[in-house]
Amino acid sequence: MAAALVTGATSGVDRSGEMAQQAVGRWSEVFSGRYGAYTLVLNLGTGLFAINQFVVATLMPTIVADLGGVGYYAWAFSLFAVGSIVGAASAGPLREAFGAKRAYLGAGLVLGAGLAGAALATDMPTLVAWRLVQGIGGGAVASVELQRRVARLPRRSRRQGVAELDDVGRIRVARRVGA
Repeated sequence: MAAALVTGATSGVDRSGEMAQQAVGRWSEVFSGRYGAYTLVLNLGTGLFAINQFVVATLMPTIVADLGGVGYYAWAFSLFAVGSIVGAASAGPLREAFGAKRAYLGAGLVLGAGLAGAALATDMPTLVAWRLVQGIGGGAVASVELQRRVARLPRRSRRQGVAELDDVGRIRVARRVGA
């Protein structure tokens, strides 16, 4: 295995039982050329999803003070989480029905509509409803993003592409908990 790390190949057993060599992807491949631009666009979707959570968590006390409805405080976060699960679960069928690009754009539009609706809300029940829409769009964006990343990168670089996306998620969580 140490030789595999030096040579950039890994060993595996193919269908015939023979040892097979498979090229290992490089991090530079994920961040350069056409894959670099692709990685940037997909990370913008994840970033928008993360910034949404960070901003709402920071501003929610002020929002409640302005709009009233402290009883809806937890609902704004809970329905967003439920919407994210629904969006993520529906992303696969949407991708199959409309294609990856249209599903990603549609999810982004749903997220954007939820953001705009919440920004224009005049009371907490309306804000909570739009937070549900945000969650659906955000969950679908994140799910389609991961599906697209895995499908578009060369097989040898998929591990790095998924790991990089996971690192973006870890940064998002670390910022939320103040680490």
